[in-house]
Amino acid sequence: MFGSHTFKRKELEELYERGAEVLVIGTGTNGVAELAEEAKEFAEERKIELIELLSVEAIKKFNELAAQNRKVGTIIHVTC
Repeated sequence: MFGSHTFKRKELEELYERGAEVLVIGTGTNGVAELAEEAKEFAEERKIELIELLSVEAIKKFNELAAQNRKVGTIIHVTC
């Protein structure tokens, strides 16, 4: 499941099942990683707020939301 440039529905499901209402997606240092269409559809169906940013900015956003006690989860692509 893990280790590609495309984040799949299953990855979002895991975070949703743990209570995340906001998901911050880090797309890598150059923005190469992306959400699969099925993952976007899952988020839309569940009314999960998606925030997609370059990974450096995604980490900052995650920390900001966590400090606000938001129910936030994250997937960070750490390369490219």
